[in-house]
Amino acid sequence: LGQQINFIQTWEGKRSSPESLIVTLNDSGIRQGLFWCLQAYHELTQLAAHLGPEQPVHGMRSGHLIMEYTEENLAAISAHYASEMIELQSDGSFLLGGNCQGGWIALDIARRLHELGREVKLLFLMEQQSFSHYDGPVSLIFGRDSEFNPYKKDDYPEGRFHDAYPQGFTIDLIGGAHGEFFKSPNVETLASAISQRLNERFSSDLWRYEWTRIHDPLTKPASENGSSPESSDRCVDRRSFRTQEGAWCGHDYRRFRMGAPPGAANRH
Repeated sequence: LGQQINFIQTWEGKRSSPESLIVTLNDSGIRQGLFWCLQAYHELTQLAAHLGPEQPVHGMRSGHLIMEYTEENLAAISAHYASEMIELQSDGSFLLGGNCQGGWIALDIARRLHELGREVKLLFLMEQQSFSHYDGPVSLIFGRDSEFNPYKKDDYPEGRFHDAYPQGFTIDLIGGAHGEFFKSPNVETLASAISQRLNERFSSDLWRYEWTRIHDPLTKPASENGSSPESSDRCVDRRSFRTQEGAWCGHDYRRFRMGAPPGAANRH
């Protein structure tokens, strides 16, 4: 943790104390703060800028370049962040997320908060390779062109997600490849996906029963006359599985078998 302070000492933003490892941007925003674990300051500034001034973002640096991800090290950094988060937000639920290595830490923080009796209203896990059990609502985010996009290797990765996230999950495919998400135009689709999921989570308790939804930079299949697909990384497909059960994904139009809460009939 001492090395972490050296990495973030030049990060501009609000701190609760000079020794704090959490740096807040958009601190005057009126929305509930989003805690996000990431690798670098430019990721924090880009995320905060594109989520807008009304959305406070509490940045937490991952263990990139300072530690091996042993069980002991992960426990130490996650416990520290969880403690600081509780100091910053003494009551109420948390909004939490992380990308790449930051996702590993965010998941461990969420588990620790649950153990302490605190609710994580929504956990964002971005660009993850493994999917271990977590008993809370999850928003999964992958790059459409990323090697971690589960649809590149598996036609039905939702089966793994059902097992890992019994309280429900969503899936967003955004513009870009791994390592390219915090620059334009990809960061716009990332911020749009996060904002959409936050709005949904606060607007309806029905979210938890929507096991799978797809949210993809608009890539349409070839037209009837055989012309090439039309794609734009600035567009985001917001089709809702409440009203229809298909979504644009990759370069073809796929229909996904929908999961259902225990005891409910599956939809097709």
